[in-house]
Amino acid sequence: MKPRMLAIGTIRSDFCLEVSRFPEAGETISDDGSRSFRPGGRGPFASAAFARLGADTLFCGKTGSDTDGARLKQFLVRYGVDTRFMATSRTSPTDFAIVVGEDSGKRRTLKFPGASDLLSPEDIEEAFTSYPDSVFIQLDIPVSCSAAALRFASKQGIPVIADMSAGTSRTDLEQFAAAGKPELLIIDEKEAEEISGIVPSGSDSCVRASITIASVIRSEHYIIKLGQRGTFVYDNRFYRIIPSFENDTVDPDAGEEAFSAALAWQFISSHDLVSAVKFASAVKSLTVSRKGGMESIPTLSEVNDFIGGSYNV
Repeated sequence: MKPRMLAIGTIRSDFCLEVSRFPEAGETISDDGSRSFRPGGRGPFASAAFARLGADTLFCGKTGSDTDGARLKQFLVRYGVDTRFMATSRTSPTDFAIVVGEDSGKRRTLKFPGASDLLSPEDIEEAFTSYPDSVFIQLDIPVSCSAAALRFASKQGIPVIADMSAGTSRTDLEQFAAAGKPELLIIDEKEAEEISGIVPSGSDSCVRASITIASVIRSEHYIIKLGQRGTFVYDNRFYRIIPSFENDTVDPDAGEEAFSAALAWQFISSHDLVSAVKFASAVKSLTVSRKGGMESIPTLSEVNDFIGGSYNV
């Protein structure tokens, strides 16, 4: 039986525009670019990645009781994600964003927060009745919820993978850390610098940054994403930087979430962190090399063909 993954994160509806350029203030232009609605927020991307790679996936997040919320649930169901534990707010709309992509590669995003901010520890507790084998927490949800999830998982001996988000404060991280000890802490270089005060430019500085971060939150493993320079891994004893696969980025949407989800899934399945990072790097490379957001996330067979190996998760 495949391990059951419970993903917890934000969810929103994105109205995406592809234009030649963005108008200046007071300017009106016509453009023949495309427009579409896509699932957004970090939760759907990670959940879709789990499901596309073959995991038994459940998602816990919160939408409004509106058309956007219903449409998002349909999207996830289509990808094979169990949505029984998606909560609904009757007082706040589904999170929404306008995403504008220009031919130059620039992207502009205007977010309208909504029901995701109302996710509660009670919603999290309900999701744990699914008896997950592992929990993937994206730290863009209210800290009371991420801490509750870590606390519930710790009491039940369920491994937790925590994926830090941009803007996670040191205070929130400390509150999360007080609830337990995650198996993996995934953080990008910018957040690593903000938390530690150290620029993670190479192996030595990455170790020092990880040790400083460990003084804030204890974890079995620390993973710092370094972009095209690779991924730094540290298990409190040994460390190394694992190179990334080269890629031409066509659409960055879903790339980081697909990486983190693929890393979590492969590690929980194999307990081989180096192999899991290589697998995740391949997933990200394939994801960003084509347009589509969720639709660009590869299947397990596509990843195996790309790597030239055989990952049986």
